Amino acid sequence: MEELDRIVKELYAFAEDDKTLLFAPRCVEVWGRKPMFFLAPYTRASCIRQELEHQRRDAATIQRLETAWSLAYLHGDVDLERCLLTADFTEIMSDGTIQHLDEELALAAKNKGKEVTNPNLPSVTVLLHGVVAVAYGISPGSPADSKKEKKCFADYYVWEDGSWRVYFAQQTSLPVRAEELGSRASIGILSHKIRATLLRNGPIL
Repeated sequence: MEELDRIVKELYAFAEDDKTLLFAPRCVEVWGRKPMFFLAPYTRASCIRQELEHQRRDAATIQRLETAWSLAYLHGDVDLERCLLTADFTEIMSDGTIQHLDEELALAAKNKGKEVTNPNLPSVTVLLHGVVAVAYGISPGSPADSKKEKKCFADYYVWEDGSWRVYFAQQTSLPVRAEELGSRASIGILSHKIRATLLRNGPIL
């Protein structure tokens, strides 16, 4: 009986694991005991992905996963994101808002079907410390962003059951560089001088 109790507890623990994505309810009777319901879990086949295979606790694996995550987001591959990100994934955006897994998946889903050619992926630096890792870098502004604002990013990984999972991420907008400020100031001064000249002398014909 102790062996059966142990097996049932392991089944429940497996069902509660955030890696177990689908569950099939079953009703069983164990050697004369009262019928009980439990979840017979199985891992969804979509998590068996080439991008997620052969992981090691090294920087090269983290860099490979960063590329896989970026491409999955750009192509709207929410299944890969579900496999890579933890259920409690949290991200602080550059504007200070906080998003979670559902919101990340919803944003990625909008990219499904879009054609992506030669994406400009940022270089990534990796820090490893035991079972955690941080991948960070500077992301260039997207073509759709008229300001092309650069952002610092940091993605936090934890090693669980033989693979890396992302549990936290943060983006920070970079301040405008001094030379950019000088250029903008010069344009502003020139515009001011042109307006003053027009007001004083009238339009130039």
